Amino acid sequence: MKVLQVTPTYLPATRYGGPIFSVHGLCRTLTTSGCDLEVVTTNVDGNRDSDVPLGTPVEVDGVRVVYFGSRVLRRLYFSFSMARYLFKAIQQADVIHVHSLYLWPTLVACTFSRWFGKPYVLAPRGMLVQRLILEKNSVLKRLWLHLFDYRNIRRAAALHLTSRKEAQEVQAMTRELPPLWIVPNGVEVPSENHWQGSDSQDNILFIGRINWEKGLGALLDALADGAPGQLTIAGNDEEGLKKDLQQSAREQAIENRVKFLDHVSGDEKNSLMNHADLFVLPSPVENFGIAALEAMASGCPTVVTTGCGLSSEVEDPNSLHTVRPESGAFSSAISDLLGSLERRQDMSLRGFREGQRFAWNGIANEMMAHYEELLS
Repeated sequence: MKVLQVTPTYLPATRYGGPIFSVHGLCRTLTTSGCDLEVVTTNVDGNRDSDVPLGTPVEVDGVRVVYFGSRVLRRLYFSFSMARYLFKAIQQADVIHVHSLYLWPTLVACTFSRWFGKPYVLAPRGMLVQRLILEKNSVLKRLWLHLFDYRNIRRAAALHLTSRKEAQEVQAMTRELPPLWIVPNGVEVPSENHWQGSDSQDNILFIGRINWEKGLGALLDALADGAPGQLTIAGNDEEGLKKDLQQSAREQAIENRVKFLDHVSGDEKNSLMNHADLFVLPSPVENFGIAALEAMASGCPTVVTTGCGLSSEVEDPNSLHTVRPESGAFSSAISDLLGSLERRQDMSLRGFREGQRFAWNGIANEMMAHYEELLS
C-alpha cells in the first residue's frame, strides 16, 4: 500500500506545536510497520525556512519527506512546485491523507485526488472548532470553507478526527459529513514511571505554544486568586504574547512566581515533567491535547479543561483531573491537588498506565486497518 501524507509544514519546523509531532509520530510508526509512505510538505517555519533540500526525497527520522519552497502567499503555504509534484504523486498513491484546512496544500491535494478518483482522508487537526473559527480571522475562514473546504470535507473518503469531542465540534458545523475515523494522537511511552515531583516547592508546569488559544491568562489569574505554587511556562512565543503575560503577572504581583522558557524538547522536556508537581493545560478548547497526554504518560499528575479532547478518550477518569476553563476552577483544582501528595501519587500511577493505551504502535495499527478497509 502506498500512502501519501500531505501537510503544510513538517519537522524540523517545531513552532507549530502538537500537530507537527503527532503527524510525524504517525508517519514514522507507519513507515516502521512496513507502509510505503511519503510526506509532501513545505519548508515554511514561520517567517523562516527550514534548512532542507527542496524537491527531492530526504529521510527525516526514517520517514521519506519531500519539501517545497513557498515564496508568495506564505500564509497559505502556496507552492506551485508542490502542486506539480502532487499532480504525479497522487496518481501513483493508493491513499492520500491530508492534514489541515484553509490552506493551499489541502486544496490542491483534495482537488487532484478527486480528479484521479483516489480516496483521500482529511484531518482538520482542530481547525473545525467553531469557537476558534469565530475568534480569529472568522470572515476569511468562513469564506474559504464555503468556497473550498466544505466541498473537500463532503467528498472525502473519511475525516480523521483525534477525539470524540472534536467529532462533536465537526458535527455541529455541518451535517454533510463522510465517515468519521476517531483515531487519537499517540505518544512515546516511557518504559518506566520516572515522575518524582519537586523537592522543596510546588511546581506547576505548562508546555505548549504561547498563544491566544491556550488560556494562559486564566492560569495566571488562578495564581493571583490564591492558588499555591511556582508556574513554569515553556513554549514558542509565536504571537508575541509573552510580554502581555509578563505584564499581567507584574500587575497581579505574582511575577516572582512565574518563569518563562523557550521551546523545550527531549531530555529537557522529560526532566521538567518528571520534576513538576502538576501539569496544567488551560486551553478552553483543544481538539486533543498532545502535551497533556505526554505529561500524563510520563506519570506527571495532569489537569485539563472540559474542552480538551483528551478528556473524552481516557478510560480511567481518575487518571486525569478535568475542570471548567475558568480561573476559579483552576485555583480550586491546583490548591486541592497540591495539598494532597497521596492523590497526586495515585494520579501518577493511573496516568502512566492510561498512557500505555496511546503508544504509537497501537495507533498506527489502527490507522493502517482503516486504510485497508477503505481500499477493500
